[in-house]
Amino acid sequence: MPATVTHSFRIAFWRMYLPAAVYAQVLFAGGMWLTFYVLAKARGIDMDLGMVVSYALGAAAVAGLLVPAFLIYVAVLKVTVSPDGLTCSNGFGKLTTATWGSITGVKRLIVPGFPYLLVSTSATRLKLWLPLFLGRMDEFVAKIEEYAGSDHVMYQHLWRYADDR
Repeated sequence: MPATVTHSFRIAFWRMYLPAAVYAQVLFAGGMWLTFYVLAKARGIDMDLGMVVSYALGAAAVAGLLVPAFLIYVAVLKVTVSPDGLTCSNGFGKLTTATWGSITGVKRLIVPGFPYLLVSTSATRLKLWLPLFLGRMDEFVAKIEEYAGSDHVMYQHLWRYADDR
């Protein structure tokens, strides 16, 4: 039996890291400044330079700790397209394969900075999370058209994300 031709696509690291870093910094800043405010009021003191330095060091640590996490993320959770179907992660990070015939619907998930398509399939009750910020997106869309066809529900949602269409 001949081997199936597969094409792998990865999320561009910076496209994933930068929005995540912004979200992390917003959450970190809110939490830290609220903590500093409560501690300063409890002690009856004003916020001081030590708190500002602590915040700056913590913010740098958060940004730095995200780098290895997202390097692993983009290396492990790749999207694969073949004549048989699509493989990408579900909401829990497990790589799942759906044949073209088992894909029943596609819905856009709107999270600022992280555009995804949620792909419904009869193969599993969990939706596949297809990132719309893959490197080589034009090639990805072309492979979907080649393998699934231009009338497939996946291609109907993806063609607008290809630059050369």
